[in-house]
Amino acid sequence: MGLYVAGVIDGGSAITVVVGKDSKARLGYHITPTISLRRRNPAILQVIDEWATEHGIRGSIIEKNDSLEWKLQSRDDVREFLELLEPYLIVHDNTAQLILNEVLPRLDEGTHRTKDGFLETIEYADMVREATSGSTPKYNAEYFEELWSEELSSG
Repeated sequence: MGLYVAGVIDGGSAITVVVGKDSKARLGYHITPTISLRRRNPAILQVIDEWATEHGIRGSIIEKNDSLEWKLQSRDDVREFLELLEPYLIVHDNTAQLILNEVLPRLDEGTHRTKDGFLETIEYADMVREATSGSTPKYNAEYFEELWSEELSSG
């Protein structure tokens, strides 16, 4: 079943890192790796959700206009999901590796809680987002370099 799930994920999902304002976060912004899959046919999402649940992964299914979206946002759930599927991913293999090897470890270590560490983490998030999206996100490394230019370590 893991091969089927990997195929569905490769064939039309969003594996990305969301960066946005967050008044509860130390620096006022959050970095959240996410996986989402949008379909009109709920049967496919049910299969993905059941497989994830069997592996202790808690996704959520949300109605969006004329479709449904299955989504993972918990750091641990994203990690477990990608670790299980990474050997089978083709299209999203590099994205999964960047999240597993670069983004998640920095979040786990709290690197993102300083401005320099946040910027370092955002640079990897930007690599993920460049690989999965055709547009430039508002909150990217360049944005934070300008925002915190006076406060970042040089070099």
